[in-house]
Amino acid sequence: MENERTHQAYVSFFISELLKKAGFDWETIQYYHTGSKEIIEPTYNFPKNFNNLVDFGHAYNSAPTLELAQRWLREVKGVKLVVTLLDDGGYSYKYAYKKTKVEWFEPYETYELALERGIEECLKYVIINDD
Repeated sequence: MENERTHQAYVSFFISELLKKAGFDWETIQYYHTGSKEIIEPTYNFPKNFNNLVDFGHAYNSAPTLELAQRWLREVKGVKLVVTLLDDGGYSYKYAYKKTKVEWFEPYETYELALERGIEECLKYVIINDD
């Protein structure tokens, strides 16, 4: 169970691909090997920008935490993403980017799942609409 909780704190492989496409260049400790799509937790503890790393023909994606990805969207892209608690106890998200505001009321069971879906949708929108 501990492994599952740790893994949930990081973006999925799919979101790491979207982050890379959107220009994410912050340093992280964890990363994905693009061939296996598995998150790698190295034995060393110094951050690196894995999005620019190619080693022996293998590419890598940085694997930030959900919170770091949310912070990057806010500080670099100007996206304000908020996860909200719904009246029925589920979670949802809303975001604002430039002059667009989106509210999504589909309930998600956990805060982390709502945050992950919100990050995914924000990244898709930013990739399409970024100047």
